[in-house]
Amino acid sequence: MGPLLRCKWVYKAKMDANGDLIKRKSRIVVRGDMQGEDTYDDTFSPTSRPEVFRTLVSIATQESMWLKQLDIQGAFLSAHVDRDNIYMAAPPGYEAMVPRGKCLRLKRSLYGLKQASHLYHKELKTWLLDYGFQAVNDEGTLFRYERN
Repeated sequence: MGPLLRCKWVYKAKMDANGDLIKRKSRIVVRGDMQGEDTYDDTFSPTSRPEVFRTLVSIATQESMWLKQLDIQGAFLSAHVDRDNIYMAAPPGYEAMVPRGKCLRLKRSLYGLKQASHLYHKELKTWLLDYGFQAVNDEGTLFRYERN
């Protein structure tokens, strides 16, 4: 078991163009700087190179193709943790809900874990391949789908 990870709340206020408050947001963030090396295998997560993006847009333009982009809300929160030894103390304000001498075992990734982006990319890649997408050689973030 690695060290017991602490966490903290991060608060953000969303404002409109006039500076008026639209909504308040909060999220829990794990102190990944406290993680021991025995709690993760890999932290690498590929990113797209600009020349790949420009090439993709150029081909789509020449072939009159549609490109779609999406943003996955809470992406890091959806990935399953691949280790059983990541433990976190109760978040500030929730200590009374966790019995004395107990802690929380993470089953899913949280913001702040060193391997969060790696776990998410691994899960997304598995999903894309399962649904018939094909990985493009030498580019870890580019997948293609051919309709029959």
